[in-house]
Amino acid sequence: MGTGISKDHANASRRGFAVIALGVASSASLAAAPIEASPAPTATRVAVLRRDIAQRVDHAPKHRLSKAELRPRMKPVMRLLERCYVNALRADPRISGVVNTELTIRSDPSLGISLTVTGFDTYGRLGESKPFLSCVTTTLESNVLPPVPTLGAIEILYPLTFHPGGADPSDTSIADVTIVAASQGRCTEAVDAAERGLKRAWLAGPLRHSLIEVAGTCACRLKDERRARHYFSLASPEFEDNIARACTAASINLFE
Repeated sequence: MGTGISKDHANASRRGFAVIALGVASSASLAAAPIEASPAPTATRVAVLRRDIAQRVDHAPKHRLSKAELRPRMKPVMRLLERCYVNALRADPRISGVVNTELTIRSDPSLGISLTVTGFDTYGRLGESKPFLSCVTTTLESNVLPPVPTLGAIEILYPLTFHPGGADPSDTSIADVTIVAASQGRCTEAVDAAERGLKRAWLAGPLRHSLIEVAGTCACRLKDERRARHYFSLASPEFEDNIARACTAASINLFE
């Protein structure tokens, strides 16, 4: 099932500010799509581009975009959200939270990629902050990203965590509990443990990705289609196939 925890998760989860993306992007990938390096388009130009992208994508045959191909485009703009968190910390120096952002992503190869925020799935005080959520929405919808070759769209949950002080290293046992339960076929217990862990804002990196995978694959085995779709949408590209295979075996089609 591929639920082993990478040895570098402790380093990843000790970051003071954590943004959990679709997956790890290399420095070369980030350089390929420098959001801040190019001149900023006017708000009117962005609005026109977003409208044109939506019209072209929504009136064309539907193609599901790949999280893997989107990853190097998404990383730079997601890092801009640090500004939103810095502003929130000024009002409350201890504020933290898990802010999974519901996105509709559209790509037109000739125009670019547009992001539309459709909602939030949150835990913690940060997710209750209207100024923070408004800042996230404005930041993501004020950029048109470099395109990928595919004309299409995808709806995802983009996992983000924000914490001012890094991890609590004494509290990583939740991962062990989750993975052991899943490996022994105790999927109800595994999903419950994973969901407890995923509410912890300091828990980041490979550890969080693995808990999402366990929750998704076990939800498939339990024939819990709602949860299975939720975690499939949240999963990093490396783990999507594992969840899809588990759901196929349970006669759940995640791509309908």
